[in-house]
Amino acid sequence: MKSVNQSIGAQRTWVWRGWRIRYTYIRSLSRLEAIPIVLLHGFGSSFAQWRYNLKPLSESHSVYALDLLGFGASQKAPERYGSPLWMAQVYEFWRKWIKRPVILAGHSLGGSVALAIADTYPEMVQGLVLFTVPPSREELYQSKVQASLASLEGILTPRFLLTPLFHLLFYPPLLVPFVRQGLRSVYVNKDLVDEQLVESFATPPQDPGSVDVLSRLFLSKNNREYTPHVGRVFPQLKMPVLLVWGKQDPIFSIRQARELVVQNSQAQLVEIEQAGHCVYDEQPQQVNQALLEWIEEITG
Repeated sequence: MKSVNQSIGAQRTWVWRGWRIRYTYIRSLSRLEAIPIVLLHGFGSSFAQWRYNLKPLSESHSVYALDLLGFGASQKAPERYGSPLWMAQVYEFWRKWIKRPVILAGHSLGGSVALAIADTYPEMVQGLVLFTVPPSREELYQSKVQASLASLEGILTPRFLLTPLFHLLFYPPLLVPFVRQGLRSVYVNKDLVDEQLVESFATPPQDPGSVDVLSRLFLSKNNREYTPHVGRVFPQLKMPVLLVWGKQDPIFSIRQARELVVQNSQAQLVEIEQAGHCVYDEQPQQVNQALLEWIEEITG
């Protein structure tokens, strides 16, 4: 099945392990030899988040983006969610459709998955781009007090309580205002939170199985393997790394990026003014330019 949207490319469905995966691509006809780019979205999002990046980047590179299992238009599967599952999905997608080293770029949760892939399958990644990357659960709860709070959180959130709560949250008259307010809280320019953006976040939670997936995701966050340990993995990476961070990011502060970049001699940091957590969407021209210039630099 295929559909085409000028801004987000030729959308298709791929069946992976029996589950439907939605992906898109735009092939660069002018530079077929150029290194491909693969984009991984953040938590609760989809490849629609790259609405201002896919087409501009495709002018010089073929670009692929896919919805991670459980998100976007990909199937809401009853799986054990976490980096190992999504890493396998992206790696097998790459082996089937691309089969050559890529620039792997991820935002937030997608950054965690990209980081895990770069560490586990370095032959796949010629360059890694992180539009923020969250610390692992282990890094967040390093003290005994924090670890105790994490355990208490697990006790107080059994699945039979989460399910009715999420059913209430996903009731459309409540969901859309909730999504809009959440997005506005992480954007510097609130006017950019338009109906198209809100719809891209609010539509997938209404798919069959979404409540179950959110319950599974919430509980999976307590697992150590949910996301990689950034402090251990990042310094050991052997390929070029580009960090692109909004200077006003309210979730992962620019200070985290500045502390991270000095841990790996192959890493560079680009700080984007007037941008929050979704830097690629708030300042797409700056982000696209920075990414393309960096790719040119590392590929010669």
